[in-house]
Amino acid sequence: MHLGAEFALWWYSKENFFFSSVNKALRTFDRDTIITFRVFSRDIGELLHQDFLLQRDQGKLWENGEDIFVYRGQTISPDVLNWISGNEDELVSFTNFVSTSRKREVGTFFAESTQAISQGLEPALFEMRLSTRQPIKPFADVSMYSQFSNEDEILFMIGIIFRIDKVIKREKPEMPYTLVRLSLIGNADYDMREVVDHLKATRINATYNNQLANFASILEEMSEYGKAECYYPKLMNQISNDKSVHAACLDGHGTIALRNGKYADAIMYETEAVEIYENHEPRDLLHLAKKYNNLGMAYGASGNSSTARFHFQRSNELKYSLFHNDRHIDMADTFDNFGNCYEIENDFDQAEENFHRALAIRIGNNMPRRHPDFVKNYMSLGNVYGNKKMFEQVVLYHQKALDLARDVLPFDHPLLGLIYLFCCAMDKTLKFIAFILWIIRSFLSIWIRLGFRLIYGNQKFKLPPITNQILLQPATVIAKRIRQRQVTVYEVVRAYVDRIKVIQPYLNVYVDERFEQALNEAREIDEILDNGKPLSDQWSEEQAPFLGVPFAIKESMQFPGFHNSTGIVARKNFISTETAKSVENMLKSGAILLCNTNVSEGCMWFESRNSLYGTTNNPYDLTRIVGGSSGGAGCIVSAAGVPFAVGADVGGSIRLPSFMNGIFGHKTSPDIVPNDGQYPPHKDHHQKYLLATGPMCRYTCDLQPMLRVLAGSENIHKLIDIDTPVDLSKLRYFYIDEMDAYFVNKIDEEQKLAHRQVVEHFENKYKIHIPRLRLNRLRYAVSLWSAMMVDGELSSRDFSLTLCNNTAYINGYHELLKKILFRSTHTLPAIGLLILEALPNKYNRRFHSLAHKFFDEIQVLLGDDGVLLFPTFPQSAPVHGWPLIMNTFDYIYCGIINALGLPSTQCPLGLDSQHLPLGIQCIAGRGHDKLTLAVAQEIEQAMGGWVQPSRMKCD
Repeated sequence: MHLGAEFALWWYSKENFFFSSVNKALRTFDRDTIITFRVFSRDIGELLHQDFLLQRDQGKLWENGEDIFVYRGQTISPDVLNWISGNEDELVSFTNFVSTSRKREVGTFFAESTQAISQGLEPALFEMRLSTRQPIKPFADVSMYSQFSNEDEILFMIGIIFRIDKVIKREKPEMPYTLVRLSLIGNADYDMREVVDHLKATRINATYNNQLANFASILEEMSEYGKAECYYPKLMNQISNDKSVHAACLDGHGTIALRNGKYADAIMYETEAVEIYENHEPRDLLHLAKKYNNLGMAYGASGNSSTARFHFQRSNELKYSLFHNDRHIDMADTFDNFGNCYEIENDFDQAEENFHRALAIRIGNNMPRRHPDFVKNYMSLGNVYGNKKMFEQVVLYHQKALDLARDVLPFDHPLLGLIYLFCCAMDKTLKFIAFILWIIRSFLSIWIRLGFRLIYGNQKFKLPPITNQILLQPATVIAKRIRQRQVTVYEVVRAYVDRIKVIQPYLNVYVDERFEQALNEAREIDEILDNGKPLSDQWSEEQAPFLGVPFAIKESMQFPGFHNSTGIVARKNFISTETAKSVENMLKSGAILLCNTNVSEGCMWFESRNSLYGTTNNPYDLTRIVGGSSGGAGCIVSAAGVPFAVGADVGGSIRLPSFMNGIFGHKTSPDIVPNDGQYPPHKDHHQKYLLATGPMCRYTCDLQPMLRVLAGSENIHKLIDIDTPVDLSKLRYFYIDEMDAYFVNKIDEEQKLAHRQVVEHFENKYKIHIPRLRLNRLRYAVSLWSAMMVDGELSSRDFSLTLCNNTAYINGYHELLKKILFRSTHTLPAIGLLILEALPNKYNRRFHSLAHKFFDEIQVLLGDDGVLLFPTFPQSAPVHGWPLIMNTFDYIYCGIINALGLPSTQCPLGLDSQHLPLGIQCIAGRGHDKLTLAVAQEIEQAMGGWVQPSRMKCD
């Protein structure tokens, strides 16, 4: 009888034997059957891996290099089918072995089951595309083992991962089945990097027996404590000679005892586990450290804080000797437990510091952001802030914990109940304040989410994939390739026009377009470049550095035939007949204008929404804002609709959209780029100090060339030593991570961590220390910017005139009443600004004077070689409508730089846990724009720069 490991696949293929028994056990977590067949499952995996390598190398899997398509037909419940269809573009994993066939007719045969339909099940045909040569788990052709060799069977190992590409549902009875198209995911897939790294660190590299113990720990994480508790003794009896597994089982016993409040039993089990690891050769320092950590938790739960801290310290020492740093992911648990000890001892400052260190380690090591450890971390911080009576922080972190717990934990998981318990256990004052804040946040959140659910349904929207490599290239690279005739101008413009048409229904990004004219201009340029004659000066590389490269502008900039309303109803029929100077300079450079883009009403708010053109959505999450007022410009650049765009910034209008859309944006020093031809028209003090027209792009290599074009030859040399290279090692650096301004939100943890990584990069690379600044005058930032906006006058009616197209004044209170009665054509932010600007402020002259003093001070601080690293915004892009209530004055992180007249470059720093962009500003002394541009290039190299909001899917 064939019983060796080499016959595992032969036995598996026998109908009604291992095939059905093993897969049923895997699907239902039948612990007894899984244990019984554990060796058999391992042998199948090893044989599949061997056969995969052999078949791949011999070319038997991918013939002629073409992708394989395999098919699987089965019946599934309507609930599961609905889940699959509602999660297109997401990843899905199979918990059992998966049998498929190269022959579509085989899959169709199994899918078309009329009996299943009568039982309430749905027939489905899975079409699986296999392109990756490095799958997460192995698969192989097992026809040679099967008694049905004519089926060309491909067998996949447990845990294989696919992406759901498309679901074509069976809408009519005559349709034989629902078609589900999947693509095999490999280690290199961008969605899998974070998952694979975490699995390698926690599961995959374990020994086989420890993987069995991991199965029990997974049951624990799923709150299946009864099953886990039964599993441990069975496993200990079957693998009695493996001390490491015996210790792992004791540790599992201890964990369950701790959860059940049996602290003496927990200490007993954990102590025995520690003794085994202390005497085990070779010593496994990591597991020994974890056992000391768990023993400390048992003592801490029993109230013995001093003994608990002793064991935590021992765990910490072992981990440090192993990793040689205190930022390894395994250090997070130790700092969590130190925090718990300090909290028991009422040392809440130390507790807060340790919990924050644990959180920073988890984020810094790219732990999956839906991991339950974050729930515990947020809860711990919320509890500490409760003890410190910091009510706003309590609500913030408890809400984070609750939102994440609802998302990642089973509804009956004890930790979820514990969160509710802690929230209910606050003292009376905290409960009252938390309740009021919760009511406000929940009410707004419910209505905002309900509104978007009515618009979009329950589907998770993602932008269509990028389908052309041209869309990912910098503007300077495109221009070079055009001149070298590696690509035609028509191909470039056609690619971008097609992309804009695809993203417009999702983003609502442009107002007017000139696609046909742009394509005609592209053909004309191609004819000039292909006729073989020397180019005239007009088309030379010096005069036209962006020849044939598409771009966009914001709607507030004039261009003949385009609207120039800035979202103001009173100007809805205004069509430009002139060209803004900055746009004219771009056209002279050979660039081709495709469209103008949406703005906020009157260009005076940081959400691009108005009553004429509606709301522009964030390419990373359609329920989020894009910033403003150059929000449409930032959005279209990030979504690969154009390689660059022209924006204008009076209080963050370039940098805020650049931040929220994950791109680079530069606010120039004053009086560098002409501001002529924009609405609203700006007074002299705006021109001199506040308003700056500048570049917005995905890559730093485009910033300075675009700045040169926008400024023109007559202005570019106003910038100090713009042509001289920058030695970054000789610069002086400073950073600010808290603004401490009145009415302004504080920086969230993920922003702080990203900023700290930038600081540490420069410190490590140039062997320097970057001092953290606290500038007291920043607390008056809102008042300083406001005073500069009215040039020190008592009050202003400028915005009122703007909204009436300079023909009359509007009463803000009357407009608010009309808004309540649904009769106003203005947005709430615009009405709010109408009211605020009319309020007299007797301190405006004082703050106006103070702003100039502040400039003198910071100019001395920065000098000719100083760069300040400064937050762009306190959190990632908020949901639509949220800034009006919760982030009203947070624009001032950028606005204060306008009030001081300093250059600033916004730099993306990757994505946060919600997959939204992070960012930071680089600020230098007036006229030293080249310093911020150079530092931005270094940050791009260190932090990765722009992250595409949609997948790449080129033929």
